[in-house]
Amino acid sequence: MSKQSVRVNKEVTRGLLQQESGTFWEQVIRSAVALVKASQSLSPKVEEKVTNLVLCEYAEILGCAQKREDGLSFLEGKGFVGFCEYWMAFAKRAGDISALERIGKLMQHELPKPSSSKIAQPVGRTQAQDADTITKEATRICAEFAQVTTLLEQRPVEDDVLIKHLESCTALIKTSACLQSLLFSEDQELARISGKVDRAFERLRRMAVKSLDSLSTDTEVKAFVLSCVDLLQKLAVSAARKSDIITHALDSLFVLARTALNVEDPRTYVPAFDHLGVSVSILDSVPQDADVDRANYMRCISGTYYNISGSLYQATQCGAAVPFLREACLLGAKALSMKGRGKGKGKAKEEANPETKSKVDGEMEWNQLEEQLHRRWELLAVCYSKNGDRKNAYDAFQQCICTFPFTSSGFEGQTDAKSVGDLFGASASSSVKQLMATIDRVSYIGACELLLPPEDVSLRSPQRFAASDDGNLVMDPRVVGVLLEQQIDGLQPSQWKKGVRGVFVKLLRDSLEVYDAASFPIRRSRVLIRCMAFAYQDSGDDWAVILGNVQEMGSEVERLLTAQNLARDVSLAPYRLQYHASAHLWLALHAHKRADPEQGTVMAQHADQACQILKDLLALGPAGSPRVARKGLSTKVRKVSSSLTQIPRIVSPKATRTTRQRVPAAPKKAAPVKSNSRVAARPPVTPQVKPRAALQPVSLNTARTPPRPSLDAAAKTKSLLTFDDFDEFLGLLQLTACLLGLLCLVLPKVHILDLTRKLCERHAGVASDGYISASIDLAHEYVKIGKMKRAAMIFNLALEVVRNGQASPEVSSAFLLRFAESLALIEDVSRSSSVYNEALDHSSRLDTEEKGLTTLQRIHTRVKRLERAAMASHIFGLIQYCKEDVATSLEGMLQSLRLWNRTVDTLGRLNPSPQSSAKPSPESNPFEMTSMKEALMAEQTSAPAQSQPTPNKSYPPRSFIHDLEWRTAEGLFATLFALSHMYVTRGSPREAEYFAQQAQDLAEALNVPTVVGRAFTRKAEVQLHLGQLQEANATLEKAAALLSHLPGVDTIIVHRLRAECNERSAQHEDAQELYLSTMKMLEELDGAFQQFETLAFGPRRSLGTSPRTKLLPDTVAPELLAAVLHQHNLNGLLEKFLSLPSSSRMKANENSLMGKLTLYNVYARFRADMFLSSLTESSELFIFSFVAETYQYIVAIAIPMGMSTTHKVAFALPTQDVLNALEEAEKLFQANLSLTSWNGSVLKLRDAAISSGNTEFISSFSTKSIAPVLFGPSP
Repeated sequence: MSKQSVRVNKEVTRGLLQQESGTFWEQVIRSAVALVKASQSLSPKVEEKVTNLVLCEYAEILGCAQKREDGLSFLEGKGFVGFCEYWMAFAKRAGDISALERIGKLMQHELPKPSSSKIAQPVGRTQAQDADTITKEATRICAEFAQVTTLLEQRPVEDDVLIKHLESCTALIKTSACLQSLLFSEDQELARISGKVDRAFERLRRMAVKSLDSLSTDTEVKAFVLSCVDLLQKLAVSAARKSDIITHALDSLFVLARTALNVEDPRTYVPAFDHLGVSVSILDSVPQDADVDRANYMRCISGTYYNISGSLYQATQCGAAVPFLREACLLGAKALSMKGRGKGKGKAKEEANPETKSKVDGEMEWNQLEEQLHRRWELLAVCYSKNGDRKNAYDAFQQCICTFPFTSSGFEGQTDAKSVGDLFGASASSSVKQLMATIDRVSYIGACELLLPPEDVSLRSPQRFAASDDGNLVMDPRVVGVLLEQQIDGLQPSQWKKGVRGVFVKLLRDSLEVYDAASFPIRRSRVLIRCMAFAYQDSGDDWAVILGNVQEMGSEVERLLTAQNLARDVSLAPYRLQYHASAHLWLALHAHKRADPEQGTVMAQHADQACQILKDLLALGPAGSPRVARKGLSTKVRKVSSSLTQIPRIVSPKATRTTRQRVPAAPKKAAPVKSNSRVAARPPVTPQVKPRAALQPVSLNTARTPPRPSLDAAAKTKSLLTFDDFDEFLGLLQLTACLLGLLCLVLPKVHILDLTRKLCERHAGVASDGYISASIDLAHEYVKIGKMKRAAMIFNLALEVVRNGQASPEVSSAFLLRFAESLALIEDVSRSSSVYNEALDHSSRLDTEEKGLTTLQRIHTRVKRLERAAMASHIFGLIQYCKEDVATSLEGMLQSLRLWNRTVDTLGRLNPSPQSSAKPSPESNPFEMTSMKEALMAEQTSAPAQSQPTPNKSYPPRSFIHDLEWRTAEGLFATLFALSHMYVTRGSPREAEYFAQQAQDLAEALNVPTVVGRAFTRKAEVQLHLGQLQEANATLEKAAALLSHLPGVDTIIVHRLRAECNERSAQHEDAQELYLSTMKMLEELDGAFQQFETLAFGPRRSLGTSPRTKLLPDTVAPELLAAVLHQHNLNGLLEKFLSLPSSSRMKANENSLMGKLTLYNVYARFRADMFLSSLTESSELFIFSFVAETYQYIVAIAIPMGMSTTHKVAFALPTQDVLNALEEAEKLFQANLSLTSWNGSVLKLRDAAISSGNTEFISSFSTKSIAPVLFGPSP
């Protein structure tokens, strides 16, 4: 429609001025409506032109109407109000502020002033006002609201204009009687106009809120919004549509609170908090029976509190954030309680009938609150902590744990299938890991900082979890039990602190009460094992009263784990074997702790049962079922070590030799040891035996070993086993093995170590630290018993992993140090020094930073550092000993002792001795050791005739809280006995006895009777060499009483020394019987090891590197065997003796034995000649008798222990070979003297010197005058 048509229409309307005003204004509205409809399908620009056209024409029409004589009466009525409303719509669309202002004035000047009595009366009940007046007033209000809305939208404008209109609107809201009645009215007659007022008010409120959000300093807008809130607050009580009113009011208050806050101005914190407090009061003022979603509004208010507190926290205003956070937490919990979702109760009611998308979105918001509430409590606790309020922080942390969404997060279901370690392990979600950190933190604060009673620390206390309406605790017992177990784990590093013991006991008792035997048999077994572990580590003696006897615990674990009905623990069945083995291991350790008279037997039995269970564990396949053996393989072949049998066959190129002679060479670096090389004696010729080199090393290689990369491939093909905290289980296995070794239970220890190594391989592969550590312990044990070939195989399997850098530097350095030690023991000095240097390189890469570590972690780090240094000093001493530098070797051993003592002192910080007013005695610390100088001076000042009897020392029993302490004790024992042995070989009996006594004192304090017996053995050896036969015999009796029931190397040494004592006392028959029993015990021990190795490793025939070495068996304690060999069958004796591994000590024994056997052969020929009366001259007979007696003396001291001169030799030398035999014997004795002169025992050196001297003496006769008489003229 063109502008011309509009003008025509206006002319027509001018002609109808005599019509009624209502009809006129209705026609004007219809004309505009027709114009708008015709332009709706056109472009937006055309619509804009139409809007401007209508505004212009409406203004012109109004001007014409005002010029009428009856203009005042014509500009009223329902039709005119409708015209103004329609005109106002176009003005708002175009943003015409002047038109809106004009419309407002038109509506205002005709409205009568209401009386005060009518202000509060609702529409429909006011008799004085008619509908037209109210409509006109409503239109005026809408025009005023629209005008201010447009002004806010079009900012910037003149501030005076905006301020003027804002003040007008604010006054209108506060004084208008109709506004309160029109807003949210449900009167049918005024529904249309009331809706317009509602919409206009809401648009203005939103625009004001938006403007306030962008310009928070606008005080006039803020005052207007506050007036809106006041109006809405009044309407919230009486109006029908309360939800809309509350929504608008809360939205305004949220913006007011947010805009009022300035994190840099503390004066704004209180106003912001007050605004949110008003929102809570509005919600509380609503009647309880009103149809209002209180829970949802409460959720929104709590969220606003949380958002503001987050802003304050990010601005490091933790103190100011506390009130907001506290309200956010309390209101959030209240909202969840209203919704019926508190304490993980669930959301079934809301999820059952989702009707619309809005409900789904609302459900997501509730899920967010449920998942977020525990974080709010955590943030509140952090703020309390930063403010120094530990008590409130403790309470907030506990609420954080209690409000964790255990149900919605699936945590409850996971407790039925996972252990505590897996629940909070590396695979856990970030929220669960944070929950674990919170549990550890709240446990530490309560137990170690606030020193609360144990019942207040335990998360099982009734006040921790709100009860439901029926009186039952909301928290699932499965969750409570897991929380208690995590509390125990979290307090484990602080177990040594004062006051923690009572908390541990309370936590364990609560866990046992939560896990009843009928519903949770496996979980209860798990807690019982924790009880056994803590009972072993604890020094109290009231466990039988608090938690029950340990043996009863073990019996209950046995019963629970072997039950058929697992109830709710069916999914935890894979852990049964591990728990069962752990129970046996702890029972073995407890047998030692309580100093059981039969502790050795009891420990061996439990260790054997644990090994059988671990074998069953290793036999499990991927699904937890026993593995089916491959068809066609024998039982022994199937039990070969997995690290060898699973290696695929790799064809390598042909070579001239099929056996590798050496392991991969270590880096070529000069060893940090002194070089004092000497030329070894040339190899002598012995009767009926081929010569061999004096220092022929035993190979530390396995023949035809496949390439190492296949080990990793083989490990990957195996199924992984399920463990509950494998590292802790590994520590238990290593601790048990350590104690078994100290108690001389060598075979059970090796069995445990072998299974530990296999478990580590199955669990984490050959490149794991656990596998390398187990290999170290197992190989070192084989080194100690002299089985060097088996040790070499174990070392070589892990050597490439270490050198490739796949293991940690700490484990790698320990491995290389032990490897260097084994090389030193076989006197391969160059390679030992090279590997020793390599170990030092790995040690230098260790991280020595201690920042961020707990006290326990720092102590353990320092202990491990000292342990490596002490071990390195010990091995340095061994290397120097092999290089015949005895003084430097002794210095290294003494340095190792000092380092071990420092290690003990460091560990002593975890167990401080109780303070006493009296001066502590020097015997209060079992590890304390006086200097050697002081000890020797004290001994020198004592009476030379007879020393005063030493009073019996009594030390309190010491319980170890970590296997580090037992390892330290083991290393200290090894160093003390090594020093005692070195001083014996030097001929210093007092120093040797001193170190033996120190080892005895320490062993008595630690309840290690076998080590006490070993110390007695060492002291008896010193007394025996001093010629104190009675004292030696008495000491050996004490040692035998402690060691006789243990079939180990120490028992065999006692038997050997007793035999030697009887031999020196001329009790030859008793000595012979003891030698026989000693030999039998050695054979039995060697047979037991061979049987075990056949089952554990399989029959291997390729441990050597040459045809000769393949014939040499890997014998247990070869040096001890060489010391007890006796003459039953001379040929068998020589074959067995010469088959032992070679070393300088073994070569010296060989030379001595062969020389003495040669002399004995000559002596036998002399006796035969005397019997046949072949010598007639009396003077010559006298000389011969003298020589024969000399030979008899030589033979008496030359025959090996247990050999008697009454035995007949199997061969005799021809007469013409006697001189050659004497010459050969002299060479053998001289070679023996050369080998023992630098680093051999003083006693053996004396024996070699006497034998060599006597041989030279006899040779002097044979070469001068006696030889022609005795043997005839030389050929």
